[in-house]
Amino acid sequence: MTRIIPRVLAGAFALATAAPLAAQQPAPAPAPGARSSLAPAPADSMADTTRARRLETVTVTAVRGAGTAVATQSAVSREAIRRTFAGEDMARVLERSPAITSYSESGAYNNYSYIRLRGIDQSRINFTLDGIPLNEPEDQGLYFSNFPDFASSIASTTIQRGVGTSSTGTASYGGSVAFESLPLTGSRAGGEAQAEVGSFDTRRFSLQGLTGQHGGFAAYGRGSVLKTAGYRENSGNESISGFGSAGWIGRRDLVKATLLAGRSRTRQAWEAASEGDLAQDRRFNPLATGDDFSQGFASLSHTRDLGGNASIATTLYGSASAGWYDYDWDGTTYNSRLNSRWVGALSTWGWRGAHAAVDLGAHASRYARDHFAFARPAMDQALYDNTGIKGDASAFAKGRVDAGALSLFGDVQLRRASFAYEPDAAANMARETVDWTFVNPKVGASWQAAPALSLYASYGSTGREPGRSDILAGSDNITADDFAALGGTLDRVKPERVNDLELGTRWAGRTAWLGANLFDMRFRDQIAAIGPLSPTTGAPLRKNVQGSWRRGVELEGGWQAAPWLFVGGDVAAMRARIGAYTDDASGETFRDVAPLMTPDLVSNHSVQVTPARDVRLSLDGRFVSRMFMTNTGDERFTIPSSYRLDLTGEWTVLGTTLTAQVRNLLDATNYGGGYVSGDTRYYYVMAPRSVFVTARVPF
Repeated sequence: MTRIIPRVLAGAFALATAAPLAAQQPAPAPAPGARSSLAPAPADSMADTTRARRLETVTVTAVRGAGTAVATQSAVSREAIRRTFAGEDMARVLERSPAITSYSESGAYNNYSYIRLRGIDQSRINFTLDGIPLNEPEDQGLYFSNFPDFASSIASTTIQRGVGTSSTGTASYGGSVAFESLPLTGSRAGGEAQAEVGSFDTRRFSLQGLTGQHGGFAAYGRGSVLKTAGYRENSGNESISGFGSAGWIGRRDLVKATLLAGRSRTRQAWEAASEGDLAQDRRFNPLATGDDFSQGFASLSHTRDLGGNASIATTLYGSASAGWYDYDWDGTTYNSRLNSRWVGALSTWGWRGAHAAVDLGAHASRYARDHFAFARPAMDQALYDNTGIKGDASAFAKGRVDAGALSLFGDVQLRRASFAYEPDAAANMARETVDWTFVNPKVGASWQAAPALSLYASYGSTGREPGRSDILAGSDNITADDFAALGGTLDRVKPERVNDLELGTRWAGRTAWLGANLFDMRFRDQIAAIGPLSPTTGAPLRKNVQGSWRRGVELEGGWQAAPWLFVGGDVAAMRARIGAYTDDASGETFRDVAPLMTPDLVSNHSVQVTPARDVRLSLDGRFVSRMFMTNTGDERFTIPSSYRLDLTGEWTVLGTTLTAQVRNLLDATNYGGGYVSGDTRYYYVMAPRSVFVTARVPF
């Protein structure tokens, strides 16, 4: 079956949906009942509402690009999120976009889960919320499990593939994901309660509401509770989260505060299971430990309309997290603890003209995280206590000029990052520091060849520094002897750089859209995963490889075949190679090999049928070709290709929408990821057929 599927899906292709083109594209049929109280309402003055909405999105617009259509990007609307979302981590939602793969440690996306974009891991993808960076700076990761039910508060998501346009925070090395929260401007009073039950003893309840605008004031709030046992043994999660925003909206000013907080108590499943163990028990999990993490995030922004189509926005933000996790090593259970503090500020200035646009931005932040550990049951004496400090400062300038049907785009970013390691008092070593400076340019052009047809090209270059785990070779604590073994320096791992060429075309008709994108990404000193995980932190171990590249084509599209029928899909075909890779265990060098966890083909396809006004059925399929688990090209160490089919039914009755989702309808055996130890293969097994039912009650 898996040989036939890629051929059948090859026709399901099309457009990387850039924002300027989105208005031309036909959308899938609306949800049954078309009723949601969390939506904009008619305003007394459409001009005032439009102006206020523009003010609320100044920073988002600046990050996404100066009205450019040259970035390779796709949009995920709120309606698309609601159609596929059943309380899981955002990785489950994002994987429906082109060239994205994902896996979940629990097998059911209610524990730790991760995405890769064009085979590039999550720490190399820039994530922002309303233009504010989300990747924690020290290791540049993002853990959606700390913010359960995050997707319920998101209005839209833009995914840029490749270098993309300049953003704030960690480098947009493999791509960027920009989340936009539910807007306050133009909103009406109302809310929604959600209740969900499902497989693996999953229970979720959330309550959210908007005040609407009253005398310039508006607010939004959501609270959620989630409990699940997870698919794999001992992979459950008990979590709570909240999201709130409040703003004052004037004729020329907007002040907005946002608060995001969550606590997640999970059972750990970051180790994969061996083939032998899976043959005995598909749910096997070698870990029996847990963790408990809390994280809070707050921001305050002010935006002012300067007149003359110009505006400026300034945001202050802060974040704090604290928690612990247990791990077993040589018969002892260790308790590792992490406490972090993060403060930052960013400002953007934008101008929009009839035939040009300019965005300027600056960002600075300071992050510190304490690492300390105990050996249970002796919890009164820390084994070590060290701190990592990360500084980040950047500025960018973007511009677009239209000359008839031709648009030219330019973007340059200057970024400086620094890392300081403050060792434990007993480590017998001094404080060590390292810093990096990057100049990241991008240029592009688009041509509107016809009202419905455009072509674009872009070229960009971005550098990225190693994370703490890379610098310390996966260790959570080092002594003077360890430091000497690492070469006596923090710059043992070189920064990496990618040069990215993108060529594409887009066509949007009255009932259909199509598009294609070609890319050529060339890397220097790529910090590549080598397969094994750190035994103390669970982080992937990595090292520099000199020459590597990724080339491919991405096709995306959709067709509103009838008012009651929508068909859409995407195909991403890629060839990726590492020029020369030396295996640390054997010392053997392998040439022209595929990088691990990078499939040659990823495809999504969907059929949506609306047989009645209040009923909709969706059938969503997904194919991922095989992936290597090592960088050696050894055919023994691969993750088999997989195919998954999901069925969703929606029925709206008396204002309440009931959604039933059958995941993995064919009950196929799928593996989301894995690694090798010696000659033993270890896999992250994904959940079999499962069912989730959600009720949404508006008020």
